[in-house]
Amino acid sequence: MITRVIIANLQRLAFKETRRQLEHALCERYGGFTCTRVQGGWLSPTGETMLETGLSYEVGTTMEPANPEYFLTAARAIGEQSIFYETRASVVEIINT
Repeated sequence: MITRVIIANLQRLAFKETRRQLEHALCERYGGFTCTRVQGGWLSPTGETMLETGLSYEVGTTMEPANPEYFLTAARAIGEQSIFYETRASVVEIINT
């Protein structure tokens, strides 16, 4: 199972420490993560296109999706109103070299 979460608003000062805490928690809980910088956009209530930079985190789990609370806690800490949360069935295997 793969879980992908996008958290935006990287310009917020509180995000640096929150990011370290989130990444540490993901390593402890899931053994690691993949993080990619992303660019996205949305329409404001006034119809203006809003662009923002975010981070996309992916973690692999064995049977169930990753708990969204790890990501929601980080998003709340920087004042984010929502997160993008996606899960998909997939075979995930770590192969030692």
